[in-house]
Amino acid sequence: MCFIFLAMLSMNTSAQDRTVSGVVRSKLDFSLIPEYSIDLLELNNNNAVVQTKEISSKNASYSFDINIDRDYSLRVRKKGYIDEVVDIQPELEPKFNKYIITIGDDTSSFLMEGMVLDSDNSTLDSVLVRIYNTMTHLERVAYTDKYGMYSFRLRKGYDYKVKAKKAGYLYDDAEIIYCENKQEKNSRYCLKYWNDVAYFPIMKDNEEFVLTTLKIEPIDLKKTYKLDQIYYDLNKWNIRPDAATELNKLVKVLITNPEINIELSSHTDCRASDEYNDTLSQKRAESAVAYIVNNGIAPERITAKGYGEQQLVNKCADGVSCTESMHQANRRTEFRITSFVLWDSSTAVRE
Repeated sequence: MCFIFLAMLSMNTSAQDRTVSGVVRSKLDFSLIPEYSIDLLELNNNNAVVQTKEISSKNASYSFDINIDRDYSLRVRKKGYIDEVVDIQPELEPKFNKYIITIGDDTSSFLMEGMVLDSDNSTLDSVLVRIYNTMTHLERVAYTDKYGMYSFRLRKGYDYKVKAKKAGYLYDDAEIIYCENKQEKNSRYCLKYWNDVAYFPIMKDNEEFVLTTLKIEPIDLKKTYKLDQIYYDLNKWNIRPDAATELNKLVKVLITNPEINIELSSHTDCRASDEYNDTLSQKRAESAVAYIVNNGIAPERITAKGYGEQQLVNKCADGVSCTESMHQANRRTEFRITSFVLWDSSTAVRE
């Protein structure tokens, strides 16, 4: 595995510049790598190479002077090893300046290739794809090409989260869970929440890889989304534990799509009076909204609306004989997107 250790920033750096330094070690036995190439890349300038150093020393050390107003990456290269890239963000990491980077050979990696599709299965270009290593906390980004494709070279043995986002679309995400020695393993990896996955072992150019598909849905102000399993006790409007589980999913949608605002609505069946159903559904909608706001969503982003029995989804109006399951279909909680700010991918690489 590749581990990154950060040491405390020395106190003699200037206000605008500082020195980052460290050593490179083997992922196999943590021994020093005395010969390698290392590039300093400027993230603010499309990963342009600022400086390259050829290291040949017994202590395997390197150092670079950087400006604290810029973001950088360090890229270690050595024949027979896969490149290792480490992000340096001075403003976000003001207390650190030493990076111990470990590298491994080609057998410690795999290629993940993916495609991003629209809801109608057409490919999408210029989609921002993030992949986040949940164990090292390092993140990498890529954009899909004109064929809707992206690729990453990933370390074996780590867990990853993948997110796809495009302006005017809701995000999609998935996980790659390394599950060797876990009961639920499929070959060497467990992949969660993918729309379509080709599992290991697949070979391409004598290398194993995983092929994945993500789908992102365009934001539609006319579409209504039903929240399943939002149940209330008879004549009650408090949020039950089973309802909270489903509302947490909506909280996640709102957190990961900060540009959208929604209306949350509650509906009843036709039984009881119109006035009673209007009041009950409004209280239930307000209760659900209060739960969401209490979980970190700004109140101005969500409104509550109780429709009572005004928007039945079937024929079960007053005086019509219906089964209990038909009445249940009308007792539902929904949300719709009321407005959104167009998301700007050019400013999102570091969001």
